[in-house]
Amino acid sequence: MLTNSTLSDLLTTLFDSRAFGGRVADRRDIKEICRALLSETAETSGRQLATVILSRFRDLDADGKLSFFNFLNDDLDLDASEIVRMAQAYNADRSPENFCALAAASEPARGVVA
Repeated sequence: MLTNSTLSDLLTTLFDSRAFGGRVADRRDIKEICRALLSETAETSGRQLATVILSRFRDLDADGKLSFFNFLNDDLDLDASEIVRMAQAYNADRSPENFCALAAASEPARGVVA
């Protein structure tokens, strides 16, 4: 399940974008746009992407909205088993490399989505 901060970051970015206004032409799928938003570092570009996501979300039917929230929960969630593996590796060998691997596995999707 998504952590509160990851979901909160995404929803805050999406709903704060209302002030940006207007429709932005973008032919990508809503999931692709979400991934782009999570990797975006420029505030203006992020707001444009958030505007597109909100626009697409508003146009979804009930099944589409459920699918979108399942995507947020399932595809953008942390990999708990990977975190456990990295924690076990760090517990066995407290090297800087193992610590970095654990920290990376524990990091929310924002800024690390390819």
